[in-house]
Amino acid sequence: MNNSNRSNSKALIYDGTTYRSVNISKIKKCESDKGYVDISLEGFEKPMTCICTLTNCEELLKCFGIFCINRGILINLHDIDSLDRKTKKVTLTNKETLDVAPDRFNELVVAMVMIHQCSIGNLPENIQEMIDILRKKNLYRDKV
Repeated sequence: MNNSNRSNSKALIYDGTTYRSVNISKIKKCESDKGYVDISLEGFEKPMTCICTLTNCEELLKCFGIFCINRGILINLHDIDSLDRKTKKVTLTNKETLDVAPDRFNELVVAMVMIHQCSIGNLPENIQEMIDILRKKNLYRDKV
């Protein structure tokens, strides 16, 4: 998806009383909270709480660059500042550091590279081709 489509995409979020239209590109992080999801939005100090599961949020938002880094947190791939392979941590552009589940780290690297390649219009034909490119550059390791 190109950036113009992404920046115009919206989702309806139900907070228990009202359905709110949210610009997906403004979503920074979604965090599970016992049957609710707190959605941190750019430009808002407090997160919006919606009634749904994190799995439902992931299914709805993954095609827009929202990625599950561990059992309780989704992040916007466009909001990543850096990844640390050694500590398995991701730093967001707001300098918040979050743990990435070890079994999700390689997928996160692949997703980040795909987002970058897509933004410059050079997306490989399939995921296996992307993994092969990353292996050659020593950026991807098979699970041990």
